Amino acid sequence: EKRLPNLPAYKKYKELDNVDIKDYNHEKCDKLAKSDDGDKILCKQILKNLSILNKKQGNEQKHGCFYFQNWLPEKINEKYYNGKNQSSKDYITNKLFDFVAEDISTNGINRACSGNSFGIPKTWKEGKDLYDYFENFEHIECNDSDRDECQKYVKYVTYIDPIYYKKTDFCCDEEELEPHCNSSTKCEYKYNTKELVDKLKNNFKY
Repeated sequence: EKRLPNLPAYKKYKELDNVDIKDYNHEKCDKLAKSDDGDKILCKQILKNLSILNKKQGNEQKHGCFYFQNWLPEKINEKYYNGKNQSSKDYITNKLFDFVAEDISTNGINRACSGNSFGIPKTWKEGKDLYDYFENFEHIECNDSDRDECQKYVKYVTYIDPIYYKKTDFCCDEEELEPHCNSSTKCEYKYNTKELVDKLKNNFKY
């Protein structure tokens, strides 16, 4: 993400990061027990972003929720997990996920916004990285890139490769999505990571 900041998925996360909470107050956040100022700020960012999504409809809301469900655990992971599988503030992390679930239920927001409260940092990251790959796919090309940029793309897709195959083996029957998986997983052959790496190398003398 830091090496390829101009890909479209990462710009979406920047929007979520930069949500304006200057004049935003929420009783749940203000009264969050065992919390410090940083916890309250994150709480407000989460609920403000969710309130913005609540105003969207249909596929626009659903698509925004797919980004939100990846952004939410990433923020929680960064603040509370520090590379471990156990949160440093279990009460706070559980309450933040609870607040999201309550808002989704109360306001009828697409359940794709719920995130994965039962996950661990590794599964959160893999889920986000694969979703971002699908969203970035149309912009991953070497034709107009310099050599360094193309090498970054090759490394990026090579990293995604095992995550992609693990997910598609579980979720895809040929190009059809299995009913136990959500529509953020893309089964079409064009997303095949091995073929994309070969294409990148062929389009640019790697």
